[in-house]
Amino acid sequence: MQQDLIQFIKKILLFTTIVSIILLVWNWQVPEHTTSHVVGYIVALFVLINIGTHYLLLQSRDKRPALLVRFFMASTVFKLLFFMGLMLIYAKLNRPDAVKFVISFLFLYMAYSVFEVSQLMKFF
Repeated sequence: MQQDLIQFIKKILLFTTIVSIILLVWNWQVPEHTTSHVVGYIVALFVLINIGTHYLLLQSRDKRPALLVRFFMASTVFKLLFFMGLMLIYAKLNRPDAVKFVISFLFLYMAYSVFEVSQLMKFF
């Protein structure tokens, strides 16, 4: 399990580097900034939550493989609700940055969701 987690951490850090470079180039090339100024915090949040979820999935796989799918579905729903709540709270508190934040957040959510599913298909 520990080796699988270390491999996942290496891959997610590489993926995060690529996503960060894409965001940097985007902000550099587009004259009017279209991403939120808190995009770095969003990336860090996605990395930490994905590593934590992957760790728990690996533990579930090793202890009770029959519950793996149920745990994956529950964690996906929990993350979706948590992220939706976070978006709504931020949008309410920072109205001028709300549209840029939601667009940045959704782009990163989709990117990290695709990454997570692709990695899970390799491990399980």
